[in-house]
Amino acid sequence: MLQRIFGIHKPLIGMCHLLGLPGRPRHNAAGGMDAIAKMVSRDVRALQDAHVDGLVFYNENDIPYGLSVPHEIAAAMAAVVAQIKYDNSLADGAIVGTSLKVDGVTWNPVDVERAHRVVELAHRVRELAG
Repeated sequence: MLQRIFGIHKPLIGMCHLLGLPGRPRHNAAGGMDAIAKMVSRDVRALQDAHVDGLVFYNENDIPYGLSVPHEIAAAMAAVVAQIKYDNSLADGAIVGTSLKVDGVTWNPVDVERAHRVVELAHRVRELAG
């Protein structure tokens, strides 16, 4: 199915974690939505520069998690993602998240060197697998 949807058998997707959104305990009101967009934009650039096959956006910092997503959270996520300049041809499928973050910590920014190494290795594995 991924091959049909994304044009590649084993896609590599970079995970972009948003900072705490408005109305959630970890939201930084002083930084506001601009701080959230700035951090996720930096991660998007790093992941695109590493040539991941796709991107996925998560609100991992909106803990505690609920059983439903409030409308304001969905709207805030949409507003942040709409501000980001990214290659929207990236749409594929195996999720690589925290392992690409500085020190392996979810809320840290993407470690650019680590992202490049992981994606390079994934591309090599694809070539060998044919």
